[in-house]
Amino acid sequence: MAMDVLTNATVPYIGMDNTTHARTAGEMSNDSVKDYEQVNVWEDAAEDKLSWTSNVLNVVLIPAFILIGIIGNSLSLIVFLRSQLRFQSSTLYLAFLNAVDIGFLLCLLVTWFSWMDVHMFHHQGICQLVVYLTYVFSFLSVWTVAAFTAERYIVVVWPLKRLRFCTCQRAGIVVAVLTGVALLLYCYATWTIGIVYNHGTGGCVIYHDHLRFVNVMTHIDTIVTYVIPSVVIVTLNMYIAYKLCLYGRDRVRQARPPEELAVDQEMMEGQEGAINTPASNGSSRDVILQRPEQPRPLLRTSSAHGSLSANFQYQTTRTLLLLSTVFVLLNMPSHVVRMYVLAVTFSNHADYIMPKEIQSYQQICYLPHYMNFAANFFLYVGLSRSFRQALRGVARGWKNKLHERFGVRSSTPGLRY
Repeated sequence: MAMDVLTNATVPYIGMDNTTHARTAGEMSNDSVKDYEQVNVWEDAAEDKLSWTSNVLNVVLIPAFILIGIIGNSLSLIVFLRSQLRFQSSTLYLAFLNAVDIGFLLCLLVTWFSWMDVHMFHHQGICQLVVYLTYVFSFLSVWTVAAFTAERYIVVVWPLKRLRFCTCQRAGIVVAVLTGVALLLYCYATWTIGIVYNHGTGGCVIYHDHLRFVNVMTHIDTIVTYVIPSVVIVTLNMYIAYKLCLYGRDRVRQARPPEELAVDQEMMEGQEGAINTPASNGSSRDVILQRPEQPRPLLRTSSAHGSLSANFQYQTTRTLLLLSTVFVLLNMPSHVVRMYVLAVTFSNHADYIMPKEIQSYQQICYLPHYMNFAANFFLYVGLSRSFRQALRGVARGWKNKLHERFGVRSSTPGLRY
């Protein structure tokens, strides 16, 4: 239905109207605008079941993802900023990620309206702004995940340096730097894309004079927003998962019943008493017995308060590990098909047109990517006990304010953490 003028699966199907033939970023980078043909998508869908399925899924699922995502990310943002969680550096990354996801979904909503014959996107100025912001939001989304994954790596590998490097101030600096890089890196979208008229119908497309440049930037963007951050996230997650397994094993050992620990202690004392025991021939031998080496905990602690802090860091690290893993898995289909499209268009001649079947698969593969922007709230609720407690606290505060405003006192006990 549209063309892929964006690079990171941000708005992969931006069309001139609902009768526009589907096109990809690589295809637009190699085809001239004069070759842009208009066909009736819905007539083609009647002949092509796959195309019809992809169109229906996009029409139905995308608005659902947008609505659920905006509500869920807004609630998450409020919880992070109005609870005790706001004093954690990882919370700053998650709050920023929620804000970025909301911005992305709003841009996706504008382009989805084009599918439904509401062409607010195809106006000079709005076209460039939406494309530019979707580039920026996509970059910030993936690199924010990479940033808090790197922070968790520091917590696991260098726990004593956590208080120095994993602070809200440093997290704010990282977020500011990432934002500045994104704003500068994608400023070319403001002058390489615009409204082009064909047969009296205007559409937001790449200017023909800049097709080669945009093609180069598309490949660069693929490396910057997919290859590098994916390698970073997967590599760090593997080591973090390994350390969490060790720490979890230590917690299981420490949680053994006192009776078993007493038996182990008696056995150890008996073995220690066997040192320098005379042998049967009257001589003595030195028996060297060593206690088994204790695995190093995730965080070094020396008090009950430190133990609680270690457990909190363990829970936080586990939650963020699962969050970043889900992020990679949901984005993988769209990135794989995108790299395939870029490889095919790069290896073919300039007039190569991507088969419609590939275009339909590309539309379907982008759906998990969109789901990622709507799933964070549910991941927080399902994985983080701290978030659930903070959410209940915020809900209780709203309830009390409503009672105070309308002069109604609640006879029910408050929510428990």
